[in-house]
Amino acid sequence: MHNGLAYLSGQIPLDPATGQVVDGDITVQTARVMENLKAVLEACGSGLDAVVKTTVYIKEMESSRR
Repeated sequence: MHNGLAYLSGQIPLDPATGQVVDGDITVQTARVMENLKAVLEACGSGLDAVVKTTVYIKEMESSRR
């Protein structure tokens, strides 16, 4: 944290129990990333309700439209 702000970046859909990227579509992977971010924020004494900005990079747009 810096001046009360936590800066998080470079999140990928890793299962914390296995250290492996989760199998599944964009919905499954996004849910895993959000759970991971929530855990990190809570460890900092914060939460998703305090998020100011997010940026999402999608590698393959076509696979996200299914």
